[in-house]
Amino acid sequence: KIEEFNNIKDYYLEVVKRLLNHFKSNIEVYSSIIKNNNNSVSFDMLKEIISNDFLSALDRFRDFDNSIPKKIIVSYYVPAVITVCLEYLYNPNLYSEDDIVKYLDKLIVI
Repeated sequence: KIEEFNNIKDYYLEVVKRLLNHFKSNIEVYSSIIKNNNNSVSFDMLKEIISNDFLSALDRFRDFDNSIPKKIIVSYYVPAVITVCLEYLYNPNLYSEDDIVKYLDKLIVI
């Protein structure tokens, strides 16, 4: 849980930073589980954890378009960030964590 942000975009980018740092610290484990085995159960668990956290964060922040159902927002952004993080696992030396966060900052339009 991340509590110290005032808007959903900054919150989301912090989630990405923390996830990438966690992946970097445990690259061998995640590479084995996700990359080498293509374990969809691990992907589903990660997606569920991040989705639930993001849903509860949307309740705290009101800086997004309320005409879009929260579950649609989560369904759109969470798999995208997980896929970007998987790209980091596949190519850990191609992009830095900071670069990925900068790219997502440009892409996210919540």
